[in-house]
Amino acid sequence: MPDTDHPVSRAIITAAAFVVVAAGLKAAQAIVVPFLISLTLALIFSPLLTWLMRRRFPSWLAILTILLVIMLLGTILGAILGNSINDFISDLPKYQERLQQLVNNSVQWLNSSGLEGPAQQAVASFDPGAALRFAGSALKSLTGFMTNAFLIMLTTAFLLGESLVLNKKIDAAMGQHSGGMPAFEQIAVSIQNYMGLKTLISLGTGLVITVWLAVLGVDYPVMWGLLAFLLNYIPNVGSLIAAIPAVLFTVLQLGPFTALFVGLGYFVVNTLLGSVIEPRVMGRGLNLSPLVVFISLIFWGFLFGPTGMLLSVPLTVIIKLILENVPSGRRFAIFLGGAPAE
Repeated sequence: MPDTDHPVSRAIITAAAFVVVAAGLKAAQAIVVPFLISLTLALIFSPLLTWLMRRRFPSWLAILTILLVIMLLGTILGAILGNSINDFISDLPKYQERLQQLVNNSVQWLNSSGLEGPAQQAVASFDPGAALRFAGSALKSLTGFMTNAFLIMLTTAFLLGESLVLNKKIDAAMGQHSGGMPAFEQIAVSIQNYMGLKTLISLGTGLVITVWLAVLGVDYPVMWGLLAFLLNYIPNVGSLIAAIPAVLFTVLQLGPFTALFVGLGYFVVNTLLGSVIEPRVMGRGLNLSPLVVFISLIFWGFLFGPTGMLLSVPLTVIIKLILENVPSGRRFAIFLGGAPAE
């Protein structure tokens, strides 16, 4: 019988369990993704629930008010963006064809100029439609959110209702002096603060990008602003991912000169909001390693697609905070975090 207490055996068992869980989550993507969206909405709006309860709203009325707010925001968003998203997705093959023609012309120009070799091979192997296809898939995931709206709203309502009695359940299960409640509150407050501040900064990014593109005359400015808002939840690389399809689209519509100004606008907005204002407002934030952020982006994106990429940081933060409050997991939490203080 193998020694399961040996460090190597424990590592193998842990890795095998991780693979099994990851495969199960991917197989259950259709169920898990709406639940994760509901959980995110519940975390974002739980401070509003607390505020309403302090003003002596009955619990059912407070939850109903939050659901109405979410529905109102979703309706306004759908009314503004519905036609733009559908038109863009339907016209996407046409824009991809134009972009491919530009690449082919570039290859012919290199041939006529005698610039053969690595440069020509790089241009010839470049897939210009990848960024536009990603934009289309991200927008399709938004329409998928609208399709599952009833299930998401219902789950959000139950999660908000459960949060009202969770304190008592933890005390009953773990004992009033077990320390479980402060640990849970730390996790909840940290995630709520992060999601709240990140939402405000992302909203500012989306609004400025929308106005800038509208001034330049780029088609679908609200749609590109929405994409910037959503992808700004992805640290480090989200703003770059949002800028690439917008710049490529502007090249096709208005030419490279205007596209240069579009790219400059993205650079200025994300530098000011992402590199100057955000660190000052959020401080050290949730202290995740940049490498962990990048790996989590790939991992959650592989499991749940564009939705997983958008929720990669909140999901990783939840795991990190849980590990920090479990004695056997604190060493792993250190590796997920940034550089330890001197």
